[in-house]
Amino acid sequence: MKLINTLLTAGLVALLANNTLAKEKPIQQKPPVCETISPEYNCNLKDLTENQHQFYEAVCRSNGRNTPVLIIDKAAEEMTLYIQGKPVKTYQTALSCTPHKKKLYDGDGNTPEGHYFTEFNPYTQAIQLKFPNWNDSDSFIDTKQEGSLPKQVTQGLERIAVRSGPNSSCSEGDLILSKEDLKHLLEKLGPDKKSEILILDYGTKESYL
Repeated sequence: MKLINTLLTAGLVALLANNTLAKEKPIQQKPPVCETISPEYNCNLKDLTENQHQFYEAVCRSNGRNTPVLIIDKAAEEMTLYIQGKPVKTYQTALSCTPHKKKLYDGDGNTPEGHYFTEFNPYTQAIQLKFPNWNDSDSFIDTKQEGSLPKQVTQGLERIAVRSGPNSSCSEGDLILSKEDLKHLLEKLGPDKKSEILILDYGTKESYL
């Protein structure tokens, strides 16, 4: 009995000590995930989950096919290169003047969102996106039929690319890297300099997960 009382007393002392430390050093809890993302992006958990699903699918394809994939997180203004499913480097990326909006037509000043394939343009030394994809085309047709767009607007004539430029600049939809980062990226992409590219409004930065 004496031994049991001793153990209980020791446990009570330890519990009180832990409570005292907890009061002195409150546990820092992370804020809700959407509070870490700019309100412009209208973050919600449903879209966040869908973005994460697309992200993991793209990385798995990179691993399975032994091909490079670029993941762009528009909210974080970051581009990460994955090769064989592993992150190689994250680049700071300047986007369009209104990056939180999805590009719909030429001249809208927005950045595309979705899955694209790329090809290298040796004349401009840029990585061209095959924009629009089928989802972009469907959205454009539906929106135009609703009468929400001017009749003269078109889609697909504006060439969207990953290119070099000042980090402080904003584009009509291009993804802009520094000259050094674009050179590094092109070297890592290999001889044909092709890749998949997935552009998300938010959902890949570590603090979001």
